[in-house]
Amino acid sequence: MRARLLSVGLAIIVFTLLAMTATHLQKDGGILHRLSFQQIRDIKQLDHLVETRPENAILHDKAKDLAQNIQTWGASCTLTMTRPVGLPLRLLAPNGLVQACQQSVQTAEAILQILDHQEPDGATGLPSDAGKSYSDADRLAPLITDFNRQINQIDSSVNILNSRLVIALTSLLWMSGLVTTLYSAWTALFIANRVGRLHASVQELARGEIDTRISSLDRSDEFGDFARTLDRFRQSAQQLKAAEMEALSASRSKSQFLAMMSHELRTPLNAIIGFADLIRVAKNNTEIETLRSYAGFIHESGLSLQELIDNLLDISKIEAGRYHLREERLYPGDVIRDVISLHQMKADAKSLAIIVKLPLEAVFLCAERRALRVILSNLLDNAIKFSPEKGSITISARYNETGYRIDIRDQGEGIPQQAQDLVFEPFKQLDDDLARKAAGTGTGLPLVRRLMHLHDGEAWLSSETGSETSPGLNQRGGTIATVLFPPQRLEFDPKTTSPSAVMSS
Repeated sequence: MRARLLSVGLAIIVFTLLAMTATHLQKDGGILHRLSFQQIRDIKQLDHLVETRPENAILHDKAKDLAQNIQTWGASCTLTMTRPVGLPLRLLAPNGLVQACQQSVQTAEAILQILDHQEPDGATGLPSDAGKSYSDADRLAPLITDFNRQINQIDSSVNILNSRLVIALTSLLWMSGLVTTLYSAWTALFIANRVGRLHASVQELARGEIDTRISSLDRSDEFGDFARTLDRFRQSAQQLKAAEMEALSASRSKSQFLAMMSHELRTPLNAIIGFADLIRVAKNNTEIETLRSYAGFIHESGLSLQELIDNLLDISKIEAGRYHLREERLYPGDVIRDVISLHQMKADAKSLAIIVKLPLEAVFLCAERRALRVILSNLLDNAIKFSPEKGSITISARYNETGYRIDIRDQGEGIPQQAQDLVFEPFKQLDDDLARKAAGTGTGLPLVRRLMHLHDGEAWLSSETGSETSPGLNQRGGTIATVLFPPQRLEFDPKTTSPSAVMSS
C-alpha cells in the first residue's frame, strides 16, 4: 500500500510540474506576443520618420532609439525561442519564426549603421554632410519594407503559436488530470479490494473458521505483512484448538481408563474375595483338592492383579524418568523359555502350539532381564489372547548387521492398520469386537514400547485385518512383527552353539 500511495504522490508531483511548465510556456507566449506588438509599433514610427526625412537632430536620435529598440526586441525574441527551455515553443511555432526574429535583428543593425553614418552636427542640429541632407534615406526604404514584412511574419507566427499553446496546454492539463484521476481511482479500488478480502478473512476467523485461507500471503507490501500476521494468528488458533482437542481426548481416555481399571481391579479382587469366603466357610469335611483349587484361583487372581499394578508403576516411572535399566549380559533364549513357561498353561487351555526358532550361534544381549521378560511376556500374552483355539504361535529369532531380531506371530484376526499405533498409547483400547474379545487393560503394549525405547528400540504392530497379527519391536522400523535390538547391544561367539536352536511345545 505504501508503494501505491507513493505512486499517487508521484503522479500529483508530475501533474504539478506539468502545470508549472504550462504556466511557463504561457508566460513565454505572452512575452513573444508583447515583443511582436512593440516591434510593430516601433517600426511604424520609424517608417514615419524615414518618410518625412527630418533634418532635426532630435528626430534623428529618436530614429536611432527606435532602431535600437527593434534590435533589442528581436534579440529577446530570438533568445526566447532558442534557449533550451524553449524547445516546446520551437515545436509548436510555425516554420520560420526563429529565422524571422534573427533577420529582424540583422535588419535593425543595418538601419543603425546607416543612421550612424549620418550623425548630425551637434552645434547646428544639421547633418554633418549638409549637401547630402539625409540623402541616404532612400537606402532605408527597402530595409524598412523588409522590416515590416519580418515583423508582420513574427506577429502572425506568434499569434499562431499562442493559439497552439492554448490548445496544447489545455489538452495536456486535461489529459494529466484525467490520468491522475483514473490512476487514483484504480489505486483506491485496489486498496478497497485488498482490505475487503482481508476483512472477509478476519470475519471468517471471528466465526471460528480457522481453516480458512488468508489472501495476499505472497505479497511483499503492507497487505502481505498484515496477511502473514493474520495467518500466524490463524495457525496459533489452530494449535490452540488442537491442544484443546488433545486435552479433551486425554481427559476422555483417562476417564475410560479409570472405568476399565475399576473393572480390571474388581475382577481379580472379586475372585480373591469370593474364593477366600468359600475357604473361610468351608466345612471340616471339605476335600483338600477343592480347597487347593480355591487357593489356586486366588493365587492366579493375585498374580493378574500384581501384573496390572506392576505395569502401571513401570509406565509411571518411565514417564517420570525414574526408571533405570539394570543391564547385564544375557542369553535371550533363556528369557524366551522362561516366558513360555509362564504362559504355557494359557496356551494349553486353547490347545495352542508354541514354536521357537533360535539361531545356531549363541548370541548374547546387553539388556535388563526383567524388562526383556516383561516385553516378551506382554507380546506373547497378546498373541495367545488373539489366537484361535488349536492354532500356533511362532517365536523366531535371528541376527544380522542391523541387530538382534525376534518375531512373534499368531493366527488371529488382525488389527486394522489405522489402529496399529493407537494401541501403543497409554489407556487406549480398540473399540470393536476384537478389543472386547481380548479384554485387556490397555497398559501392556504401551509399556512394551517404552521399555524398548530405553533399550534404543521401538515397538509396533504390523498386520492386516483377516491375516496374522504380529506384535513386535524394531529399532529402525519397517519390519513386520519384530523385536530388534541395535548391533551395539550384541555379544556373540560364533563357535558356541545355542543351547536350544529349535524348540516346540
